[in-house]
Amino acid sequence: MADDKIDSLSFSEWFSKNNPFYLISVFMMFLGLWLISSESSATNSSLYTVISFFGIQNLYEIIIISMGLFLVRKNVNSRHGLMLLCFLPLFLTDMTFFQARVSSLSQTAGLTVSTVYLILAGVKVFLIMKFLEIKLEWDRLVYIFTSLALIYFGPIYIYYTLEKSAGHDIMVWQANNIYALWLISAIAAIPFVVKNFKKSTVDKTIENSYLSDSNTFYRYTMKFIFFMTFVQMMVNTTSTGLFRESGSILHNIIPVLTVGLFFVEAFIRRQLETESEINTLDITVLTAALIMCFSETVKLLPEIYYINLTIVYSALIICFIFRKNYYSLAIISLSAGYYIFGKTVAVLQNVLAAGRELSRTGWAIMLTVFSFVFLIVGFIFSMKSSKKGI
Repeated sequence: MADDKIDSLSFSEWFSKNNPFYLISVFMMFLGLWLISSESSATNSSLYTVISFFGIQNLYEIIIISMGLFLVRKNVNSRHGLMLLCFLPLFLTDMTFFQARVSSLSQTAGLTVSTVYLILAGVKVFLIMKFLEIKLEWDRLVYIFTSLALIYFGPIYIYYTLEKSAGHDIMVWQANNIYALWLISAIAAIPFVVKNFKKSTVDKTIENSYLSDSNTFYRYTMKFIFFMTFVQMMVNTTSTGLFRESGSILHNIIPVLTVGLFFVEAFIRRQLETESEINTLDITVLTAALIMCFSETVKLLPEIYYINLTIVYSALIICFIFRKNYYSLAIISLSAGYYIFGKTVAVLQNVLAAGRELSRTGWAIMLTVFSFVFLIVGFIFSMKSSKKGI
């Protein structure tokens, strides 16, 4: 028997295939932006210096896109070209928190820079899609650019919220305003979730002249942005006094966790082979979200508490109606039974408390009234029983 041979690349072949020069270049640019970002927060760096590096970053992104599209379109080296384009989301999602630093120096400058960068991000993405002949899918693009807008403008809104918190209950004020950002993040994914709820369109293969599958662009971009939006929102939230004041950020996570469940399922539908596996995943995550809703720290914020309950129960109802998930129905029934039981106990406690305060005359009046009520009910029952021949 011939010995099995394991294919392996020599160093020169690996080097030629992966071209680490690109990775080194991106790492150095990334580190440079991170250094200027951290420097601006540690010292009072001039706004001009920070914005200058913003211009350098955009120039670098334009060069990356130009090189990548040239290598792919001209079929010079498609692998290296796609590798370059894959680095772009690292900068588009502001992983260095560079724009947050601009906002901390000046809200006006931050608003201007974020607006310009969002417009440029749109131009860059649409150019890539045009030259790689990728079909526009509006539900996916809505999610991508809404998430990018939250990343860019979120810090500005948070700084504004902190400034305007004077004269308000700081915990409630910050909680309500910051929760709004998380809620928008969840809402942004709803068009995509609705379109892919019954049958995933992003998980199927669509042939493309330059990519083996044009959906690869959407899968990579959307999953990366989903993860980075969550990270950015967490960092921005915990950087304020809210986390210390309320002691919890569970109320923020619940909408994203609930909608994010269906968002993620669209990408892993092939791995979920049966309806049972999908239903099990649904009920596990939604039960966890429901338990989080009843956390004591979440109950401290009644408006948010009821919004979160509405979101989770709506998801459970949708799973029952459209996926025949009877576990969802069981959870809803148990919750309803628990709620009715709690309300009944509360009413009985109030009645007993009121009864203890009644005088004998009061009890006599109440018993007399109920005597007449039951007499009338008994007479009606007799009339109906007579018609049935009982």
